[in-house]
Amino acid sequence: MNNLNCKWAYNDLFIGTRNNVAMCCMQGQGWPAPDWNNISDINEWYATFEPFVKIRKEHAENIQNPQCKRCWTYENNNIASPRTRSKHLLELPYIPQIKNIEMRFSNKCNLRCRMCDANSSSQIQNLVEELRLNGISDNSYINDAITVSDFKNINTLLELILNCDTIETIELAGGEPFIMPEVEWLLQELINKNKTHLSIKFITNLTSTKPSVLKLLKQFKSIKIDCSIDGIKEHIEYQRYPVQWKTVERNLLYLYNNRGDNITMAFVPCISYLNLFGLPDLIEYAGKHCPDLSWGFNIVASPSYLDFRLIPLHHRTILFERIQNLDISFLPDYAQKIYSNFFNKTIYEYRNPTDIEKQELKDAIYFWDYKSSLKFLDAYPWAEELL
Repeated sequence: MNNLNCKWAYNDLFIGTRNNVAMCCMQGQGWPAPDWNNISDINEWYATFEPFVKIRKEHAENIQNPQCKRCWTYENNNIASPRTRSKHLLELPYIPQIKNIEMRFSNKCNLRCRMCDANSSSQIQNLVEELRLNGISDNSYINDAITVSDFKNINTLLELILNCDTIETIELAGGEPFIMPEVEWLLQELINKNKTHLSIKFITNLTSTKPSVLKLLKQFKSIKIDCSIDGIKEHIEYQRYPVQWKTVERNLLYLYNNRGDNITMAFVPCISYLNLFGLPDLIEYAGKHCPDLSWGFNIVASPSYLDFRLIPLHHRTILFERIQNLDISFLPDYAQKIYSNFFNKTIYEYRNPTDIEKQELKDAIYFWDYKSSLKFLDAYPWAEELL
């Protein structure tokens, strides 16, 4: 019987833009955050919070609970999941205590990534609200609930974190953390409180490398920067609209060449049918310019209408030929295994879109094409077959 126990359920806390909490970002919206003013010991709350207790119990009983369906979907298809790739399996008994905390202060962002939504991007939120004011209502993308809220009791939460001796890593995402004043404030507060022994992780689109933030980061013991780079040139410029590849490349190479001993970096592409054909270009670019970086791996599962498996196989012929001679030998061993499995097996999978996905895609295209110089079907003419 498989071991479904996961260290994230015992060591990690996610605090999101909806003033919500979960054990990791892959559990979706999770649950409303408590009033931090009523918490005196964050580890005690973490160990006894009823939804978390329930999930730990389900894992122990080998129940694939719905909140963790993203990992189960990978594993049920014999693909390494975020849980198994990160070696987050564990043997019980294990004491729940927070070692890693992920904080998303707001949805402040400068991009409208196609797989994102209004709760994670202020740019998408602004455009959705504009279209609503214009009377556009019969559209599932525009009607999707906006539940982003102000981060509650941030000073109290900071004190709880500072008084929690088990925390080892603070992960900052968004939105885009490099442009959030709250992130810069938090880093300065941690330095003021002599907490530079903590490890800091950034998830960034690399549209900004604000010097004042970098100066603060370099004062910590270790920094990991996960670069959300899905491709190069047109492949990233459409998926992460309206980014300019030249901006991302400039910031990537600046960080890479000036990272110092305490900063490590990783490519973490999100794979959808919008960038699948450009994935070999990204790997070749990395091999030439940044061969010693780490690698992550994310297949876009939500929204499901971006699933790469929806690309008809006859449109992938050139891609299949291209990957036969793709050199991934420079990748770390763990990444070689993951990408080898993807290129040798997973990339050949196909499924038909559902009627719901077809309609949701049409609704998304309406939004994507609004105020965009590059229209979806001009960039992806083969996608006419999906509609």
